[in-house]
Amino acid sequence: LCAFVWHSVPSQTSEALIASAPLWGSVVVSNQRPIGVGSRGITGWGLGGGTSRDNGMTPNPLWAYRGSGGVKETPRERNPGKQRRDRPSKVQVLRWALKEMQQQPLSGDSICAPLEKMLRRNRFAPQAQGRARQDLQPEVARLCELVTPAVHQFSAQEVCRLVDVLTELSDWDSVFRQSYRGQPQLFGAIERRIVDPAILNSLKKAQGSRLIWGFGKMGVALGDAAREVGNRLANGDQLTGRQLAKVTLGLAKAQIRDLALLGALADHAVRLDVISDCDAQGIANIAWSYAKLGINNQALMMALADRAMQPGFLSTFAAQNVANTVWAYARLGVKDQALLAAVAEQIVQEGFLSTFAPQNVVNTAWAYAKLGVKNEALMAALADRAMQDNFLSRFKPQEVANTAWAYARLGILREELMAGLIVHIMQDGFLSGFQAKDIAQTAWAYATLGIRNKALMEALAERTMQDNLLSMFTPQNLANTAWAYATLDIRDEEFMNMVADRAVHNGFLYSFNEQDVANIAWAYANLGLKDERLMLGIAEWTMQESSLPKLNAQKVANTVVAFAKLGVRNEGLMAALAGVILQPGFLSMFKAQSLANVVWAYGRLRAVDEVLMVAIAKRVMQDGFLSTFNSQDIASVAVGYARLGVTNDDLTKALAERTMQDGFLDTFTPKEKSDLSWAFLKLGVKDKALIAALRTRT
Repeated sequence: LCAFVWHSVPSQTSEALIASAPLWGSVVVSNQRPIGVGSRGITGWGLGGGTSRDNGMTPNPLWAYRGSGGVKETPRERNPGKQRRDRPSKVQVLRWALKEMQQQPLSGDSICAPLEKMLRRNRFAPQAQGRARQDLQPEVARLCELVTPAVHQFSAQEVCRLVDVLTELSDWDSVFRQSYRGQPQLFGAIERRIVDPAILNSLKKAQGSRLIWGFGKMGVALGDAAREVGNRLANGDQLTGRQLAKVTLGLAKAQIRDLALLGALADHAVRLDVISDCDAQGIANIAWSYAKLGINNQALMMALADRAMQPGFLSTFAAQNVANTVWAYARLGVKDQALLAAVAEQIVQEGFLSTFAPQNVVNTAWAYAKLGVKNEALMAALADRAMQDNFLSRFKPQEVANTAWAYARLGILREELMAGLIVHIMQDGFLSGFQAKDIAQTAWAYATLGIRNKALMEALAERTMQDNLLSMFTPQNLANTAWAYATLDIRDEEFMNMVADRAVHNGFLYSFNEQDVANIAWAYANLGLKDERLMLGIAEWTMQESSLPKLNAQKVANTVVAFAKLGVRNEGLMAALAGVILQPGFLSMFKAQSLANVVWAYGRLRAVDEVLMVAIAKRVMQDGFLSTFNSQDIASVAVGYARLGVTNDDLTKALAERTMQDGFLDTFTPKEKSDLSWAFLKLGVKDKALIAALRTRT
């Protein structure tokens, strides 16, 4: 309506409108409401209703209702060829605005009014590109230089108006947002003016919340000002739900992780029941903000969940609100079963998933997987949505990787979906967008689900070896990738050699945790790839004083087995691991298979440690433990002792008795029987019936 009036009435009348109502906003087209008054002026500063964009947020990042937080494209914007040829460029209109400012004494009104008029008349101008973008940058710098000296005399209302105009400009063209980062003088002046007691104490709640929101939206971290204003709001009169959402969202976007301030705001929200005033988007924004800052305030998260589960309230959530909310709870590790069940039920309602964009689908699947909540109906519905029409073709590389990871993490095999993801990944050029984490997650996911697609794994390996991408792998990325190739039995020696090079380069291996080390050792052993440098590095890492106490029974077993399979004998390592095993109570943590593997490994490497073997024999014969050993475990233990030449008559007798229990011998494979027969003879077993039985059945 404002735009219609502006372009319809005579110019003199239009100028009068500006003079009489300088704070009027611009027309905004939102995803969820047809038309609304813009975010400046009367509605923006708490003198009226508010805007459809005030709570805007998208997951990762978070500003609705366009990726950068502005208005939606119009048909004219999407078809620049059809635009009026005489439309002035953004550079021209900004120069005109600057010229108008300089024609009168600088004040809040003389600065803001020309910019507001410029925005109203050129709302739908396309983003500056190429040369136009370069030409616009110095003009933005001129604007900042012009405004800076005048800020010290602004009133509270004028400061708020200026911040709002600067925020709108950052929406209007990304050049403004980028240029703001190089303007510490302007924003320093604004910050000093805000913290002036005369200004700070006169700010209203709506103004304060809007200021912090604007800072965040512009990506400007005005730390002191934001803290001062935030503390004043947290300790003042009750905020509305919308105001609380704006404050928290602004702090999150500006990356101001002030624990005291965020704690005070959460206490304010819970104590004064501000959450009950929040709408769906407010709930999602607040949850997202605390999750983005990594602050898990249990009372606040519980209050948000209670509000979300009020009768009928979840039905007001849009797709983005749902995805943002569950993403936030997952990011903070808050496993609220009731909330997650209610959200899942809402999502699978007929027609609701049809509103989900790719990012909504991915974030929801990721959230449930991250929290380990296996809701078969939800995951099936999300997979069905992903496979509709050409929906999957809109997935970005990270979204593909996260989707595969989510289904693998929950152990849910949706063959059509996983096949569809492969087709999408293998499209020309798509893999070039994969980063280190995407490669690791995708490889791990397909290995975990047991899907062996050699072409996919070769393509992932090829991508990994490009653009120095391996240097960007984290320890977990590298270990999981190696584990995936070994699990799928894909022996790409060139690729695995490069992985090993990365692991040992500049001491990178020392940043691995015990799980990463165990995984990479197992991977090379399983593939039969003997890399001396890598194995030496693993041995040295394991023998560190800081590493040994972190090893559990399974990791000890995996490590010794890896060295044994590759035939790498490191006496220092074997002695160190024996010392760990002999710690009081440690042997009781081994399961039958793990302990049998340890004996087999020491035997394979001929690493004789009689004290260790005596202790293991006692453990095997304790408390019916031997009854949990299967045929392979029995054979491994017997062969291990035989190779070491360590005779323990009581253990040998117990192994023989276990072997001859009713029907147990029938479970042995021919190789296991052959190995056991050899071991018993080596250990001096004289039970002719037993040896005959083993040989007869072999």
